[in-house]
Amino acid sequence: MSGQLLKLFKAFSGASPVFKVAAALALSSVAVLGFQLVMMQMLSVAQWHHFAYMVISMAMLGFGTAGTFLVLFKDRLKENHRTIIPAGFLLASVSMALSAWFASRTGNFDVFLLFMDWEQVQRLLTLYLIWALPFFFAGLSITLAFFVYTKEIGSLYFANMIGSGVGSGISVLLLWVIPLELMPGFFALMMAASALIILPPGRLFRSSFALTVFICIGSVFVPVLPEPSEYKDISKALNLPDAEIVHESFSPYGKVQILEAPALRFAPSLSMTRIGEPPVYPVMYNNGHYFGTISGVFEPGEHILDYTTRSLPFEIRTPELVAVLGAGTGMSASHALSKGAERVIMVESNRHALDVLKREASETAGQLLNHPGLSLWKDHPRRFLSRYRGQNPDLIITPVLGSFGGTSGVGSMDERFELTSQAFEKMWDRLSDEGIIATTVWADFPPRYVLKLLATWRNLLEAKELEPSDHVAAVRSWGTMTLILSKSPFTKDEISNIREYSQIYGYDPLLLPDIEDHERKRFNIPEDDSFFAQVDQVFSGDFDAFQNEYFFDIRPATDNRPFFAAFVTPGSLSELLDEYGISQLPYVELGFMLAFVTMFQIILVSLLLILLPLMKISWEKGKRRNTFFYFAGTGFGFMFFEISLIQQFILTLGQPVYSAALVISVILIASGAGSYYSKFLKPVSGNIRALACVIAGIIITYILMLSWVFSFIMNLHIAAGIFLAIVILGIPAFFMGMMFPLGLRRLQQADDSHIPWACGIDSFMSVSATAIATMAALLYGFSIVLLIAAGGYLICALSVKGLGNAA
Repeated sequence: MSGQLLKLFKAFSGASPVFKVAAALALSSVAVLGFQLVMMQMLSVAQWHHFAYMVISMAMLGFGTAGTFLVLFKDRLKENHRTIIPAGFLLASVSMALSAWFASRTGNFDVFLLFMDWEQVQRLLTLYLIWALPFFFAGLSITLAFFVYTKEIGSLYFANMIGSGVGSGISVLLLWVIPLELMPGFFALMMAASALIILPPGRLFRSSFALTVFICIGSVFVPVLPEPSEYKDISKALNLPDAEIVHESFSPYGKVQILEAPALRFAPSLSMTRIGEPPVYPVMYNNGHYFGTISGVFEPGEHILDYTTRSLPFEIRTPELVAVLGAGTGMSASHALSKGAERVIMVESNRHALDVLKREASETAGQLLNHPGLSLWKDHPRRFLSRYRGQNPDLIITPVLGSFGGTSGVGSMDERFELTSQAFEKMWDRLSDEGIIATTVWADFPPRYVLKLLATWRNLLEAKELEPSDHVAAVRSWGTMTLILSKSPFTKDEISNIREYSQIYGYDPLLLPDIEDHERKRFNIPEDDSFFAQVDQVFSGDFDAFQNEYFFDIRPATDNRPFFAAFVTPGSLSELLDEYGISQLPYVELGFMLAFVTMFQIILVSLLLILLPLMKISWEKGKRRNTFFYFAGTGFGFMFFEISLIQQFILTLGQPVYSAALVISVILIASGAGSYYSKFLKPVSGNIRALACVIAGIIITYILMLSWVFSFIMNLHIAAGIFLAIVILGIPAFFMGMMFPLGLRRLQQADDSHIPWACGIDSFMSVSATAIATMAALLYGFSIVLLIAAGGYLICALSVKGLGNAA
């Protein structure tokens, strides 16, 4: 294998050193970005995506640490760069190949135990070191190349960014054809190939390369995939007697598994009036999370959901056309068909899961998906609401909120664009004249989901100058509540039917136009009656006064701040700590706590590692203050822009996986093109200042116009939407790509001792920005994130004149 690779890259032997270095940087950047995204996917399978984000952010500090290392030992490293650069790539290759194996030897780490077991903290620190090593070694080689060949920084940075952009896209595509556990070895081999391009002559280096390839191939033949957390849904199901995974496959959408067990019964808060054992169905999981129960087509009166509150909308009206958003495996769609709906539109964006259902469950879910009355819409619910032009639905069913027993807040960082105020506005506009929106919520304590939903619906109705109590009804069982929002006021007969329905099935009305207190707790008596007062205060009382006093943030989600399950704010943390204590609060809102801890630790470590070289090199010497602010601005500005757009384009393009890949690839490739073009510009302060102001102006324009642009894109065909996305992303990214190389060239002319330190600052700030930008979006919205990005480039404009020793 190594001999074939040697022949393959023999053509590079006659090329110029800079060309070979650029080729090596491009290939290594493909490997780094690909490995990063694959590792995030592996950690999402094992833990939660919050933890994956947390560890990747820490691991990327390896790049910044490499910059610090270069500052401290720049002379020795520069002198031996011909051997150190390929050696760094080889070491990065080996650490990539072995990272999963070493991580599996640290013990059973579980993020749920992180806040109560100090041994878990030790394991986490060990994992940080393991995952940081590939990025440290690759970062050292890349940063050293920038330092040594600063005159050609435009070409080298171009190669680096193009490679990163290709790596983002190729990793997504490869997940369709290469099993996830083989991907680290694949990208490790790619990293080894980048070392081969610039490998010095000599037996030692040839032997090192051969050993590296051997280790990489070994990791492919003996792959390691981390086990899922014991607290994940699939882990609990696997504890059932005779549980068996009958299907398992990977894709960019995640790891899809189908599990069967004789005791795996489907009983979603069933009415106590139902007689007989609950049915046994296979269950589909995505990355270990419950995705849906697999059933088929049912005759009228035979569906299990008839005995849940989810049947409420069918008991008062007879919808002909039903749209099910976020339909999963189609349980609600099959229920609608069994209740007599003539047509059902099933909207689900996970194409891989739908393909598996058709292929592996052809006798059950396959029959449902091929039912003549069912239309399958493989897209995000918001794109469906924007692009659908057919008959107006009589009933729109949204995804079920929460889970049995309440949630631990692991979904607090998820963008739920299908549950924002704008989404419900779209649903309302799509409904027929007597249409209904139905949402089922699992009971949680303290109550959050139902209160936030009611606040959202109240805002919608009051904006239309309608009386909320005339258009909203809800019933409650022992475990769930189903709320319905009607476009037309409920009639007296319909209100009577709701009461009769509740009486028959043992439910309690929660909201009716003429509700009386005694009706709310006849069958299902809560431990705390204050819940009813909270519902009334949110839905018809002084909402602002209630929100000011309530622990949790239940303000309606918006497209600018689409985190429906985010209920904690920094201002409420002290009160929540007093109420629950430090050991319990993380399990009420785990997602927020992990994000907060991530931001804190990354800022802390980043500051320590940035200050480390400043202890050795005076802050004032060589005007380092301006160097710090300039490259802090480029790092912060670039990442804040990227993070915000990644999250927002999920709304416009519909497919979260491909949207993220498209945004990252376009921004990096366009930035690479800008970097290449920058070599034709003189690195004088006037040019750089003007460029920074142009970038800031474009971003501010986007803040004002993107909401309208996104709404326009959602109405287009996906191909036209992608083209516009490329234009929107590519224009500012092209100019952003010029800032870093122009800054380095200006330093090279003034004082090249600043260069490795500047690279380290840029890396550290970029990594810190990933955590801070996400937290800022969660708390204040995407517009603020973009505003900070614009501010970063304005800081560059202010600090460029004193960059280095230049005038």
